[in-house]
Amino acid sequence: MRTFLLLLIITTFLFSCERNNTETPPKDDPSNSKTILDSIAVLSLVFDSERTAWIGTFSQGLVKYSLTETVIFDSSNSLLTNDPIRDIAVDSKDNIWIGKDKGIEIMEITKQ
Repeated sequence: MRTFLLLLIITTFLFSCERNNTETPPKDDPSNSKTILDSIAVLSLVFDSERTAWIGTFSQGLVKYSLTETVIFDSSNSLLTNDPIRDIAVDSKDNIWIGKDKGIEIMEITKQ
């Protein structure tokens, strides 16, 4: 009975605690990528040899996501249209292949 009562008190205490973190990360902080990714409708995902995630979306373009940067490739900054990216593949040279409703595209990304 004592153990049950102690567990009940600890559980009640833990669930009543509230995390109060009102700080907003700076715009160039990679942890701010969570805000960018919140509105993304993911259809496909692949990782390249450098452990960068390439995320195909329904209508938001192609997202390059790593620990140091997040870049969204869409019609405003690349040749991609807003068609759904249904599949992504990475070949042995880290070329990104994109499968869309209207065919296959290859995306050349300049690595710095």
